[in-house]
Amino acid sequence: SYPPGYEPTNELGHDAETRATILVPWKFGKEDGMLRQKGRLLRPEYRHGTDNDNIPCLLYAGGFSFFHSSLLDVCPYDSKLHGLFFGEEISMAVRLYTHGVDLYAPPQTVCYHLWKRNQFRVREDDG
Repeated sequence: SYPPGYEPTNELGHDAETRATILVPWKFGKEDGMLRQKGRLLRPEYRHGTDNDNIPCLLYAGGFSFFHSSLLDVCPYDSKLHGLFFGEEISMAVRLYTHGVDLYAPPQTVCYHLWKRNQFRVREDDG
């Protein structure tokens, strides 16, 4: 799932968001037709009715995924999709699903992400 965002100027205190997020289909890209996904916060009272606290989901988050590396032997990234950014997560979600892999999201927030990309210069040649 996509973690909730934060601002570097704000401290994450006792009032920080802790609800679970789950990936949902959002829209199709106008130029490439690729399905976009986004994270949605779940209601605090959400319970999915199993003994496993993790939340089953069908979509895959490339930047927040954890699995044993042997999974890539069974279900590798598509070697023909060079430099793919939008579409990589959908492609991997379909590949994992068709290989019988179940995907889950954590039942509460376990990390936060700086979603703004233009706030900090990372390299000298960044504009």
